[in-house]
Amino acid sequence: SIDIDRKSAFPTKIFCALIACNSFAELVSTILITPCTDTILLTLSKDSNEYVRGKVIYALADINTQSAADTFRRALQDSVFSVRIAAADALGKIKDEQATDSLLELLNDEVLAVRDSAANALGKISQKTSKLTEHLPDLVSRITEDSEDYIERLVVNIQNHCKFYNYEIAQGLIPPGKPIALFFSYAPNDEDLRDELEKHLSILKREGVITSWDNRQILPGDEREQVISDRLNTADIILLLISPDSMSDNTCYDIEIRRAMERHQAGEALVIPILLRPVDWTGALFSQLTVLPKNRQPVTKWDNRDEAFQAIAEGIREGAIALRKPER
Repeated sequence: SIDIDRKSAFPTKIFCALIACNSFAELVSTILITPCTDTILLTLSKDSNEYVRGKVIYALADINTQSAADTFRRALQDSVFSVRIAAADALGKIKDEQATDSLLELLNDEVLAVRDSAANALGKISQKTSKLTEHLPDLVSRITEDSEDYIERLVVNIQNHCKFYNYEIAQGLIPPGKPIALFFSYAPNDEDLRDELEKHLSILKREGVITSWDNRQILPGDEREQVISDRLNTADIILLLISPDSMSDNTCYDIEIRRAMERHQAGEALVIPILLRPVDWTGALFSQLTVLPKNRQPVTKWDNRDEAFQAIAEGIREGAIALRKPER
């Protein structure tokens, strides 16, 4: 048996020895799961050693014990910022709705890393409840030119999970203005994948947030190269649909991608490379840009392509919201 008196150094020493292992959570789940495991860890969460308190919180979250939710919420008030971060991460992991108000308060914490963790946790909780939509007006009002991006990221997360795609416009928080123009740069062999992506952008189009264009919209009698050049030079967001075909297509790479990068570097347009099919793009003109999907796994490698396109659409929406953010 183990004396779990928190004043004793013995359990603390045992715990510190265990957390030295590379896979503490696995060790806990395979060796220490006993009727008293939660009790031991919950007791250690009050240990005087801040390192122990933080590690215990992560361990409790890893073994997915809901009985620790109260402990996590209390730890949001811990005097040590690393413990507050651990508590916020844990509450996000278990998607604890009851922690919403406390985490919203934590967005005002003096430590940026704590505020960031609180925003991440609230984003995960928004997957489970629509209650966070009530706080969108306040959160959006806090987005300024100089504000940290965690607030904007949280707003996007809430909208993604609760399907409030155009909340700012609906509430008059961001003027409707001119819809954001998208330009699709893609190879002919990728037309079917391009069409699937556009389906996932249909909500944004219906709400008037975006308009899209591709070369199939060229009218009879129009000068093809001139029309493409005009659209490419006026688009707000340029989507580069990347595949072996687009990388080898002279029009895609040498004209559209090259011009897109010139506009990106001049700050005239947002360029988003989208990985459709596997291809080596190391050293490509766009290789320094953030790609979608964010996990860098091409669409055709996903088990469920709709999930891939959803992730891409959410990334495009995030970019569109950033472009609509008013200058203050």
